[in-house]
Amino acid sequence: MIVARALCQDRPEDLDLAFSRLGLPRAAREYLLEKMPHSQVLLTGLTRTEGRFLRGLADAPAAPGREEFPAYVPGDVERRPGTALLCGRRDQLERVRQEAARETELLELADALQRLLSAPERRVLRASKPRPRRARPRQAARSAPRDRARTRCSGSGAQVCGAGPA
Repeated sequence: MIVARALCQDRPEDLDLAFSRLGLPRAAREYLLEKMPHSQVLLTGLTRTEGRFLRGLADAPAAPGREEFPAYVPGDVERRPGTALLCGRRDQLERVRQEAARETELLELADALQRLLSAPERRVLRASKPRPRRARPRQAARSAPRDRARTRCSGSGAQVCGAGPA
């Protein structure tokens, strides 16, 4: 089974601030939001047929900045066969999906890309779940003896702070 995971996706909200600072009209903003965001997609479970297909698309000649398909980086065939990285804009990934959907032997790749492209854009693969920030238990433990020492020293006993019995 082929799995397509988004490693990184530029969020349109992040670009909107830059576009407004540039003073771009609404039509230009919408056009650029469609074209500019880049994605890095990790593909796993690829066969040689799908790998050759992706390499062929990536090797298609085009003028710089006008590439029809995303960049293709295959995994190490010895250590990680069947893996690849696609880097490009959303419309480029959609074109790969459309091309793959035309051939029956590439339908699984087309389905994997369809699942990725139809998922919410905020769903991005993370290495680990971020832990919520909490007060460290050590800090609380360190401050407790000081509080006890202050309490012990504040009394009217014969004991001087930190000096022990008099």
